[in-house]
Amino acid sequence: MANVLPTIRSTCNAGNIGRAGHSKPFRYFAIFVAVCLPLVILSYTQFGGLNKAGMLYTQGDYLQQQGRQKDAIAKFDGAIGIDPQLVGAHINRGRAYFSLGQIERAIQDFDESIRLNPERALDYITRGGAYFSLGQNERAIKEFDVGIRLDPQRTTAYLARGNAYFNLGQYQRAIQDYRIAISFNVRY
Repeated sequence: MANVLPTIRSTCNAGNIGRAGHSKPFRYFAIFVAVCLPLVILSYTQFGGLNKAGMLYTQGDYLQQQGRQKDAIAKFDGAIGIDPQLVGAHINRGRAYFSLGQIERAIQDFDESIRLNPERALDYITRGGAYFSLGQNERAIKEFDVGIRLDPQRTTAYLARGNAYFNLGQYQRAIQDYRIAISFNVRY
């Protein structure tokens, strides 16, 4: 890192040497390096090095954000093939399957992510959402309950559980969950 900053500075300064109008490309390059370097360092530290599974996961995450779910699934498949313990690849592949309407396949990935890391509240809430979409409200409520136990401040869990209670005709419980969710969003 200590060697990188002087290089960026010299690259910026090099843009001032030479014919007029040629300084912008050098400056843009320096800005590009300054922006990309933290991303490379973050990837390196997050994945313990720039390994193939981590790179495939990152590519899949990007594709998923672009709405390219099938392409993202292929990248997550590759990452999981290399590192089956990569929890994020399982949960994100499950989300991609969910968005494609392949709920049962999504639940399989959510199951695996929870098996690998049973303390992530959001994974239970996500799996609960999948059960909810299948009309399995009681099962969804159990998932939301676990998510709330692990992270009692997770507003979405209360809203989702309230919706499941509402579908079951348990309106008082639904109202109670909606009130809790609203109380988290009230600012004084």
